[in-house]
Amino acid sequence: MNSLYDKIPQDKAAEGAVLGSCILDSSVCDDVFEILNTESFMFPEHRLWYNGIRQTYYQHKKVDPVMLRSTMNAAGKIDEAGGVEYLATILDSVPSAANAVYYANRVKECQLRRDVMALSAEILSVIENPDIEEGIDSLQEKVMGLTSGVTESQKIGDGLADHYEELVKRSKGKAGLIKTGFRDLDELIGGFAPGEYIICAARPSVGKTALALSLAWQIGSVGIFSLEMTYGEIIDRLVSINTKIEIRDLRQGRIDEWDKVTEAMEAISASKLWIDDSDLSPYQIRSRARKMKKAGVKCIIIDYVNLLGFKGFRGGRVEELSKISHFIKNMAKELQLPVILLAQLNRGVEANKGKRPYASAIKGSGAFEQDADIVLLVHRDDRWKEEEGRTDLDGTAELIVAKARQASTGKVDLAFLKESAWFTDTEEIR
Repeated sequence: MNSLYDKIPQDKAAEGAVLGSCILDSSVCDDVFEILNTESFMFPEHRLWYNGIRQTYYQHKKVDPVMLRSTMNAAGKIDEAGGVEYLATILDSVPSAANAVYYANRVKECQLRRDVMALSAEILSVIENPDIEEGIDSLQEKVMGLTSGVTESQKIGDGLADHYEELVKRSKGKAGLIKTGFRDLDELIGGFAPGEYIICAARPSVGKTALALSLAWQIGSVGIFSLEMTYGEIIDRLVSINTKIEIRDLRQGRIDEWDKVTEAMEAISASKLWIDDSDLSPYQIRSRARKMKKAGVKCIIIDYVNLLGFKGFRGGRVEELSKISHFIKNMAKELQLPVILLAQLNRGVEANKGKRPYASAIKGSGAFEQDADIVLLVHRDDRWKEEEGRTDLDGTAELIVAKARQASTGKVDLAFLKESAWFTDTEEIR
């Protein structure tokens, strides 16, 4: 009788050859690690040895049989992995490490074939899903996961080698944080991390969209989903900040400095911004964001949440907004991109002393404050002074970091250029 392994795509010899190559010649480890993760290996004992090899390499920058055996003993895994006898078998399975990458690609190919087999069993279920859009999105997510390195649940020790490498990168100033372009904000939170869910909220006309566009321009590689402003309105703002021509003059066609406009258009064209002003559902946003990531986008901005909704949702609006918040948070984690979701604050802010914003005033659902990794609140005294007819405007603004899971809370001072609807560091206008 054939074993189960005979029916599933696998290559035990190639798996052993990969492991043996890494032990024989540590110089191939980096190339192999780029191709394979723990789940790439079919056989449980090979997964254990691969984890041991990675941990040994990241700790010592090399691997040999003695070091590897020590690592496996310390983890209490050597007997489960077949003992020193199986280690000897691995070493005997390959004469040299010259073909390590070939073996690794063969192992990866088998993993992909196994994943496709598992996925094929789920395709028919999409037809029976009452929400066909959700079913297609789920299927697309799983197809994307075949080559994106998405993993299943893991024991806490299984990912330590990868995280150790991340800590080494941080110590060398390569933390992977995306700088916002605002000096004091970057000093306070370090920047935005891949997978972070960021809420940016304000009362109407205070400047949440202006802040989002300022961040987008400074970060550079950003995908903007604008449910509120059109493509043309966004371009007007970008032209305004690059030319110092007021937005109202651009809107009314009062343009004299066409050379500046031409230069601004060239700069915008050369940028790596993506703009989508379609009326999209959360599922459609996630689908298009996946494509943007493939094109090199490093951050996603959605403007704004109160214009989002699920087609045919049967619950109340608070429940729907909670679902949207959970959806966007999971989207950020899946894409491993920071996702900035703009939101409004409720009228309660205006009754607060100094009309200062606070996180629990985010309109619609408490889920936004709960789910977010970072909550940014925009406050401008000038906005309220104008409403009162006062003229003592100073052009300053506060960006309040009301929540930061992995960083410090506090506030930073910014300058607001009203004519261009733009935020900048205060030093830039002195």
